[in-house]
Amino acid sequence: MSSLRVIGMVAVVFLLAIAGCGRQETIKIKGSDTMVNLGQAWAEAYMEKHPEASISVTGGGSGVGIAALISGDADITQSSRGMKPEEIEEAKMRGRDEAGGD
Repeated sequence: MSSLRVIGMVAVVFLLAIAGCGRQETIKIKGSDTMVNLGQAWAEAYMEKHPEASISVTGGGSGVGIAALISGDADITQSSRGMKPEEIEEAKMRGRDEAGGD
Protein backbone atom coordinates (compact mmCIF):
# COMPACT_ATOMS: atom_id res chain seq x y z
CA MET A 1 0.00 0.00 0.00
CA SER A 2 1.46 3.37 -0.98
CA SER A 3 2.33 5.96 1.65
CA LEU A 4 0.00 8.52 0.08
CA ARG A 5 -2.90 6.08 0.18
CA VAL A 6 -2.22 5.30 3.86
CA ILE A 7 -1.98 9.00 4.73
CA GLY A 8 -5.20 9.67 2.84
CA MET A 9 -7.01 6.86 4.64
CA VAL A 10 -5.76 8.10 8.01
CA ALA A 11 -6.90 11.64 7.20
CA VAL A 12 -10.39 10.48 6.27
CA VAL A 13 -10.72 8.35 9.42
CA PHE A 14 -9.39 11.22 11.52
CA LEU A 15 -11.87 13.73 10.13
CA LEU A 16 -14.82 11.34 10.32
CA ALA A 17 -14.03 10.45 13.91
CA ILE A 18 -13.77 14.07 14.90
CA ALA A 19 -16.94 15.05 13.04
CA GLY A 20 -18.87 12.38 14.94
CA CYS A 21 -17.91 13.76 18.34
CA GLY A 22 -20.72 16.08 19.32
CA ARG A 23 -19.90 16.25 23.04
CA GLN A 24 -17.52 18.75 24.56
CA GLU A 25 -14.67 16.58 25.73
CA THR A 26 -11.08 16.12 24.72
CA ILE A 27 -10.49 13.72 21.87
CA LYS A 28 -7.37 11.67 22.64
CA ILE A 29 -5.03 10.66 19.83
CA LYS A 30 -2.07 8.44 20.76
CA GLY A 31 0.66 6.58 18.97
CA SER A 32 3.42 6.76 16.46
CA ASP A 33 6.20 9.28 16.99
CA THR A 34 6.63 9.22 13.21
CA MET A 35 3.05 10.47 12.76
CA VAL A 36 2.65 12.71 15.83
CA ASN A 37 3.55 15.92 13.96
CA LEU A 38 1.08 15.13 11.19
CA GLY A 39 -1.63 14.27 13.73
CA GLN A 40 -0.93 17.51 15.60
CA ALA A 41 -1.15 19.53 12.38
CA TRP A 42 -4.52 17.93 11.54
CA ALA A 43 -5.77 18.56 15.07
CA GLU A 44 -4.69 22.21 14.99
CA ALA A 45 -6.27 22.77 11.56
CA TYR A 46 -9.52 21.19 12.73
CA MET A 47 -9.63 23.13 16.00
CA GLU A 48 -8.97 26.38 14.12
CA LYS A 49 -12.18 25.82 12.13
CA HIS A 50 -14.04 24.29 15.09
CA PRO A 51 -13.05 26.23 18.23
CA GLU A 52 -15.37 24.12 20.36
CA ALA A 53 -13.21 21.05 19.67
CA SER A 54 -10.48 19.93 22.05
CA ILE A 55 -7.93 17.44 20.72
CA SER A 56 -4.91 16.04 22.52
CA VAL A 57 -2.19 14.40 20.39
CA THR A 58 0.61 12.42 22.05
CA GLY A 59 3.32 10.17 20.69
CA GLY A 60 5.14 7.38 22.42
CA GLY A 61 5.49 5.00 19.51
CA SER A 62 3.35 2.74 17.37
CA GLY A 63 3.22 0.18 20.18
CA VAL A 64 1.69 2.82 22.46
CA GLY A 65 -0.95 3.60 19.83
CA ILE A 66 -1.78 -0.03 19.27
CA ALA A 67 -1.96 -0.67 23.04
CA ALA A 68 -4.30 2.33 23.36
CA LEU A 69 -6.48 0.89 20.59
CA ILE A 70 -6.62 -2.46 22.35
CA SER A 71 -7.35 -0.97 25.78
CA GLY A 72 -9.75 1.70 24.51
CA ASP A 73 -7.57 4.39 26.11
CA ALA A 74 -7.67 6.66 23.05
CA ASP A 75 -10.31 7.81 20.60
CA ILE A 76 -7.96 7.70 17.61
CA THR A 77 -4.67 5.85 17.40
CA GLN A 78 -1.74 6.22 15.00
CA SER A 79 0.75 3.62 13.93
CA SER A 80 3.49 3.70 11.33
CA ARG A 81 3.46 -0.09 11.18
CA GLY A 82 0.85 -2.74 10.67
CA MET A 83 -0.53 -4.58 13.66
CA LYS A 84 1.03 -7.91 14.55
CA PRO A 85 -1.30 -10.93 14.36
CA GLU A 86 -1.30 -11.28 18.16
CA GLU A 87 -2.26 -7.60 18.54
CA ILE A 88 -5.15 -8.01 16.13
CA GLU A 89 -6.30 -11.11 18.00
CA GLU A 90 -6.13 -9.37 21.37
CA ALA A 91 -8.03 -6.37 20.00
CA LYS A 92 -10.77 -8.63 18.65
CA MET A 93 -10.97 -10.50 21.98
CA ARG A 94 -11.62 -7.13 23.65
CA GLY A 95 -14.34 -6.25 21.17
CA ARG A 96 -12.25 -3.89 19.06
CA ASP A 97 -13.36 -5.27 15.72
CA GLU A 98 -12.18 -2.15 13.91
CA ALA A 99 -8.58 -3.33 14.38
CA GLY A 100 -7.42 -4.69 11.10
CA GLY A 101 -3.69 -4.53 10.53
CA ASP A 102 -2.44 -3.21 7.18
